[in-house]
Amino acid sequence: MLVIGEAAADTLCDAMRRGCRGGSAFRAAPAHPDPVEVVVAPIIRTEEAGEAVAICARRALPAGGRLVLRAVGQGEAELARGLADRLRTYGFERVRLHGQAEGALVLCRLSSGSTAAKGR
Repeated sequence: MLVIGEAAADTLCDAMRRGCRGGSAFRAAPAHPDPVEVVVAPIIRTEEAGEAVAICARRALPAGGRLVLRAVGQGEAELARGLADRLRTYGFERVRLHGQAEGALVLCRLSSGSTAAKGR
């Protein structure tokens, strides 16, 4: 598991307490991430931050790997919709939005057809 952004360390610790066997937490998206099955960004406040996480996730995830983003702050629904559109152009599929009391979740997986263009 790769956790990126604000609250990354807290999110990773919570996941480990619940059975996650390993992971990494970074305040900013790493340029050369290790391969992982899941990338989580618990707090995304801008489209630029979401785009940086998406680019990092494309490098880290195998085909079918999962990406979860949580858009927070003013305009979170619009931010989540914009991120969802951008994720589709980056080769993610099954992009779903879920509204929550504190933010909007964007859930997706990396398409099997996007592995050739990942740029590892």
